[in-house]
Amino acid sequence: SFTVDMNGKRWPWEAVTLLPFIDSTKLIEASRSIDQSQLTEEEKKLNGFGETHVLTRSPEHDGGVKVEPLNDSPWANINDDANVAFQPQLNQGTKIPGDCFPTLKDAPITRLNRRKVFLNVFGLRSRYRTALLEMEDSL
Repeated sequence: SFTVDMNGKRWPWEAVTLLPFIDSTKLIEASRSIDQSQLTEEEKKLNGFGETHVLTRSPEHDGGVKVEPLNDSPWANINDDANVAFQPQLNQGTKIPGDCFPTLKDAPITRLNRRKVFLNVFGLRSRYRTALLEMEDSL
């Protein structure tokens, strides 16, 4: 069992779990004492850095998901996430009940912007960047 710090939060799932501090010297000594030749190939692979992949929903690919290395994806050359284009689209086969149920596909979205705006979330100001959809002036 661990102590949790509510830190002004209302709900238990918002709390921060307080873990005891680890003596870094002991940890480093223990990790250096491991005989690398005793590790399996899988354990060696888990201890190393791998390649970052992007998963995209794609009915044309096995399991409906396209998996590609980050460097081969359209996301590889994005320098500033404030100018990323957000293009909402409905999944193929989605049935729209009628005109009275608008979707983001119908909105005149011009771009996605991410910045701190301190929204009220569950009675508290948000602390992180928020995704904002910018739209044309007229709806």
